[in-house]
Amino acid sequence: MAPHAKMTPRTRRARVRACADATLETSMLLARLARGEVRRRLPGSLHVLDVRALAYIDRHPACGPSEVGAYLGLSAPAATKLVDPLVARKLLTRATAVDDRRRRVLALTPLGRERLHDARLVTRAFVEQRLAPVGDAQLEEVQRVMQTLHRLFAPEAAE
Repeated sequence: MAPHAKMTPRTRRARVRACADATLETSMLLARLARGEVRRRLPGSLHVLDVRALAYIDRHPACGPSEVGAYLGLSAPAATKLVDPLVARKLLTRATAVDDRRRRVLALTPLGRERLHDARLVTRAFVEQRLAPVGDAQLEEVQRVMQTLHRLFAPEAAE
């Protein structure tokens, strides 16, 4: 199809669906490969949900287990089951909120911050290695597409 030719609604829906499929497949592939790389390079390290929980707590200081659970799509009991071992491993602290004694708040410990940093470094190095052979024009294209995807999905990720 010519670059400026008008698409029919059916063609547009098909293109949107193909983009959605490609985005989902690629994001799941990247997550799976990065997870394997973290496990390989940091044996005995964190699971994906652990990393996501630590990252959320890092971005939302003094949040509670229920907020972490809501972000991860977990029930309150499941969120507590996720948080308890992280507290036991001294990656998180749990304290009483200053403004509400009934509320518990979470914070990363220095060790938790270090483990999260290590997982991010390994993941970034893995992605950089895969992107290194790509030409400059393609890198710019990838960056533009990633920025577009981020703008489209960031508001939902913040909830």
